Amino acid sequence: MPEYGEFDGLHSESTAAMGAGQAGTGESGGDHNLLRERTFNEELRSLVEKVTTHSAHREMDADIDNVSDEELIRRLHRLFYRAIHLEHAVSLPGSLVELRKIPGRDEDSLVNDIQRGLTELSFPAFALMPFNLEKRCFVPAINTIASLDVLDLFVDIYDRIYTAVIESGGGIVIGPDSIREDVFLRKRFIAKSGQGDDHFYMNSLGNLFRPLILDLLGPDASYSGFRMSPLLIIRLKRSQAEAGPKTIDEEIAGRLAMSFLLYSSEERRRLGRPGEDLLALNYRCLEYLFMAFRRMRGAECFILHFSEYHTGQGRPLFSYLESVLQSGLSGASSVQQIDKNRLAVFASQKDSDWVRKTLARWNDIHGNIKISRFDSGGELNFNEFLNNYVFQ
Repeated sequence: MPEYGEFDGLHSESTAAMGAGQAGTGESGGDHNLLRERTFNEELRSLVEKVTTHSAHREMDADIDNVSDEELIRRLHRLFYRAIHLEHAVSLPGSLVELRKIPGRDEDSLVNDIQRGLTELSFPAFALMPFNLEKRCFVPAINTIASLDVLDLFVDIYDRIYTAVIESGGGIVIGPDSIREDVFLRKRFIAKSGQGDDHFYMNSLGNLFRPLILDLLGPDASYSGFRMSPLLIIRLKRSQAEAGPKTIDEEIAGRLAMSFLLYSSEERRRLGRPGEDLLALNYRCLEYLFMAFRRMRGAECFILHFSEYHTGQGRPLFSYLESVLQSGLSGASSVQQIDKNRLAVFASQKDSDWVRKTLARWNDIHGNIKISRFDSGGELNFNEFLNNYVFQ
């Protein structure tokens, strides 16, 4: 007996005869068998085999120029039908399953999801503050803290509260006593009514979605981070403030880590949106990195001049050098291209020794990098940095 869907002449005749007999007795089985006979014919069988059969590798490796149009179409169909079933071949990691649940969304839908999530967590009054390159500080893009004056609400990269968030890797709670005692905080966080009894939570979105990134990349992966990640400020009730910043971190990250990652990515893409003056944008980013570098203790800046850029292998070597540096640095360090053959490497204290050794080995082999360096402990400002190192 052939398998289901397969027919030989003998079996087809007996089936047709049986169908005719059943039809003569008034039973419906003959109609079904006749329909099946007409449907599962040799043409359909051939088509199914073409789509589902795993062909030999040598067939797919054949010279594509010698393959007929009909064969190309057949291969395309076969690849398509296989591809749509690949997701069922193995079980996906749980983190990726969750990732698939997030459709591509515009910024408005992301903001709506963030607002809905924070409201569900009983944090309805909040401000999302991306970094503004022109104003050189974090300013509110969305603010639902009605009691605060949005024009006075900003966070500078040199603020102690920003330093606390970056160095701790988690959120902080700012109490009313701290606000009253600090003239800068008082200007920004005292309510319009003049009352100053509120507690505020502040964190970088990068701190909140970092565990998700590491979970996706695996336990041995390193994540360099998004240095311009927006800030989140929330007005707290006293009972919420007493729970502590770590508890708030976990509650918010558990609900909104993916939305914060997508929102931060949108903000990052916004920095280089079409129509922007790319030269001005490049130097604003360079200024931001220089400001962040000056805040680090024991850090070093390396200005690299690649002297053989215009040779035949110069450009590939320059790109390779940049990729080596990017892959070896930790999240606290960064690389910024100054122009076509120069890089600025802002290396943390942890990475400085590795950068020096890497550059020394490179020059031992190639001998084509001129290096200038200075540390973060000096009094050099950004204009002096440009005049002494960038414009030379």
